[in-house]
Amino acid sequence: MSISFFLLSFSLLWFSVLAIIDVFKMRVPNTLTYPFVVLCLCFAVVFDPLNLVAGVMGLIIGFLLWNYGFVGGADAKVLMGLSALLGIVNSVIILTVSVVLLGLLAYKNKKRDVPRIPFLPVVWFVLIFYNIYNIIVLNFYIIA
Repeated sequence: MSISFFLLSFSLLWFSVLAIIDVFKMRVPNTLTYPFVVLCLCFAVVFDPLNLVAGVMGLIIGFLLWNYGFVGGADAKVLMGLSALLGIVNSVIILTVSVVLLGLLAYKNKKRDVPRIPFLPVVWFVLIFYNIYNIIVLNFYIIA
């Protein structure tokens, strides 16, 4: 196993823990989010420096979403880390699908205010299903 596989797996496991904490407490401590962001940025520096641009874009988008009250502060920080980890294209796809899912949940709730829904688990589910879809599609095209 390579070090990149280990770092990627560890980062996604850490993200899973953050998502679980977000479900139960609706608050993720900075002592867990900052190391996650640093780990993801280190991964980007070592293995794909272009993803640092994605990390900065994730920071800007996360800050704007936080500033307008769509996500919490931890969500914005984790978005920066995930952007650095996954790259710009994957981050935009995952963020877009996550925001659409949150919009559908808010519409289903039929309130004028957006309900307080933990954002990290939504992103986690989208990330998992997006990766499963990629694996299925890639295997289909490789085998066919």
